[in-house]
Amino acid sequence: MLLAIPASASEPIFEGFRQGTNFKVYIESKESLGDDRWRFRTRAVYEPFFPDYVSEWRVADCKNRMFDGKLVPKDAENSYQLGMPEIYDAICGEKR
Repeated sequence: MLLAIPASASEPIFEGFRQGTNFKVYIESKESLGDDRWRFRTRAVYEPFFPDYVSEWRVADCKNRMFDGKLVPKDAENSYQLGMPEIYDAICGEKR
């Protein structure tokens, strides 16, 4: 099953500010792989000067709290992890 959610038609799942730029992250699309695993892409919308960025396909393992085989933290611990807990919750549902 493929779910396509255009950024303009959905609520952002994460909003942030980094290096002087506001941004919002949306689920661009998600597809069930079965066994509580999902293939997904996100879209980052930067305001006001940069083009949108659509991520590569990633795999969420909702049973083990992982993206692409790496543990997703419950709370972001550094800038690399910004939005990861929120994306996980949007893909898998809140399982804290």
